[in-house]
Amino acid sequence: RHAMPEDVPADLVRSLHHAGDIESALDSCQELSLITATNAGSVVQKLAKLATWPGDPRLQAVLARAAEVLPRATEPRQVSGALWGLAKLAQGGSISLKFDTSQL
Repeated sequence: RHAMPEDVPADLVRSLHHAGDIESALDSCQELSLITATNAGSVVQKLAKLATWPGDPRLQAVLARAAEVLPRATEPRQVSGALWGLAKLAQGGSISLKFDTSQL
């Protein structure tokens, strides 16, 4: 079945919810276009809970995508989820992200 664009984010978050390790979670995130302003915070939060090494290039790609779409997030929960996740990842190592905060 082809997911409608609006129910894709929920599917991604659901599959992440069931991911038991960072590998399976990153596999779920391979299609970066599935990460949208409506789910980016949840995605970053879940990955941060599972991540052991912030320098993983796939994790970096997901974070870069999240940084791209988050300024369009209208739900405060998404923004706070992303900030929590980034703070947790930053404790574990170096992450370098540029956020365009002019939109927030």
